[in-house]
Amino acid sequence: MQINTNPLDTMGVSSLNFDHQGNLYAATYGGMVWEYINNTALWVNTKYGIGVSINITGSTRF
Repeated sequence: MQINTNPLDTMGVSSLNFDHQGNLYAATYGGMVWEYINNTALWVNTKYGIGVSINITGSTRF
């Protein structure tokens, strides 16, 4: 699996993490968080990252 190509931003991956359900996430130097969709080889932008905050109800705002 390649993690430094499209659709991830071109700044490079700063870290990889798994959540408690085994989902893989990549944080990039471009400031975004991407989720790997298992068995598809696709990375999906989670819309979380620099400039995005999460309140306690789970909704997002800028």
